[in-house]
Amino acid sequence: MIISASSKGLDLKGKTAQLSLNGGIKIGEFEITGPGEFEISGTSIVGTPIGEGTLYNLQMDDMGVLFPVGLTEVPTDEQLDQLMPSDILIVEAAPAEVVSKLIQKTDVSQIVVGGNADVEKLKLSGATKATSLKIDKRSLPEGEPVTTIITF
Repeated sequence: MIISASSKGLDLKGKTAQLSLNGGIKIGEFEITGPGEFEISGTSIVGTPIGEGTLYNLQMDDMGVLFPVGLTEVPTDEQLDQLMPSDILIVEAAPAEVVSKLIQKTDVSQIVVGGNADVEKLKLSGATKATSLKIDKRSLPEGEPVTTIITF
């Protein structure tokens, strides 16, 4: 999977699908902007309502990706237990307090920050900047999550 910046947000390019993330998920002409279960181009997407927002859980290229949109509160342990396992957390725009608690409550290996996320408030140590990130199941970091800031 390659995660890169575009003029519209972040793009994920996998073996069978290419997605755009920007306040929702777009695959080709199909746009997901709220909760539900979807299977498109070999990618499974589950959007779980959390307060006024949605926590998307994507299964793509044998990896799980969490993508919060409009979250103003932290998911409960019960809500997180219902999600498929996740390896990557992608943050574009969410309150730093919510994202920090989400990181603590999940077992992700890679954190990708892009768009309008407030990097300073997230206080993510050891973050590196890049224009894209190529990652697969074998190259996922072990131990503490690794953070990459995708710059536009």
